[in-house]
Amino acid sequence: MATVRAEWNSIFPPAASRGRCIQCMEKMNDIIMDPREKFKQVIYDYYKNIAGTQVPFTLVDALSEKITEFYYEQYSRFRRQYPKSIKRYSTFQLKDLDHPSTKKIVVDFFKNTLKTDYKNYSKLLLKMTETELENLEQWWRDFERM
Repeated sequence: MATVRAEWNSIFPPAASRGRCIQCMEKMNDIIMDPREKFKQVIYDYYKNIAGTQVPFTLVDALSEKITEFYYEQYSRFRRQYPKSIKRYSTFQLKDLDHPSTKKIVVDFFKNTLKTDYKNYSKLLLKMTETELENLEQWWRDFERM
């Protein structure tokens, strides 16, 4: 009988334990997401440091806005979708800028803004060679055809 009760309690904890679980969830919900402006500032600073004076700051700013829009929406959704990871999705992580989606945003931004001369700025900000950029674009074309 004692083992059955222990198993039952491990599946359905006593009321006192459930109260602690609810308190943990409340504490997790107290974790506030950084404001959108902070996301943008982190992204802008990252690309501005790479670009130096080779890319106009107005382009870096507009690109940062585009990337911020994407990631702020993603983080907001992931916070709801994965409540146990709420802390991870509260502050922008620079490692996310290495994601293929970010690279596509960068290339598409410069393609739409500069048309034919997009490769130079894309290569610079993505830290890629001409071949690596062409391979990335081919990979995206293949990926979109799947």
